[in-house]
Amino acid sequence: MKELLAEYPQLKREDIFAAMAYGAEMSRDRYVDMPMEVAK
Repeated sequence: MKELLAEYPQLKREDIFAAMAYGAEMSRDRYVDMPMEVAK
């Protein structure tokens, strides 16, 4: 969290927690297919 706040000073701790909560909520009900890039 310290690194994120240092890199993005416009963010607050609450913003990061809100993003984490949103991600957790979205992953609860849905499966999201994330295509993986294959190294050639």
